[in-house]
Amino acid sequence: MLDHISDSLPMFGVSFFEISDSIISALKSVDYRDVALISLDNDLDPIVVNGRVLDAGDGVAVARFLVNRASDGFGDIAHTPPVIIHTTNEQAAGAMQDLFTTARWQFDRVIPYGAESWVGEVWIQRVRSMIIGNVSDRKTIATIR
Repeated sequence: MLDHISDSLPMFGVSFFEISDSIISALKSVDYRDVALISLDNDLDPIVVNGRVLDAGDGVAVARFLVNRASDGFGDIAHTPPVIIHTTNEQAAGAMQDLFTTARWQFDRVIPYGAESWVGEVWIQRVRSMIIGNVSDRKTIATIR
């Protein structure tokens, strides 16, 4: 993903998060107007920290946080970054889509296929389209993978 973003959108900074709590913590301290796009997977791989296997969380938790934060008056819908969902988990994708639809939040979904070929074939085109359609001076792309 990073290579595709760097090649297609070099003017944007990119932050990657492997744990849902990490992206939630980062988003708590950021103005949504400074975020160009958020890319969410759902089924995050467990990670090993100091010899312990930790649950990395999931994209639904991040989606719920985003929607709740916006509805709590942090920002209006005009200043929420678009979200692209990329998961093969149909149930989780449906839950995230329902959350974003109810909140009138702009989102799209890409279904991964063929190892990572979908990133260069479909995902980056959707990312570019969403950013170009919604961003004038935002600086960061946040992605959870």
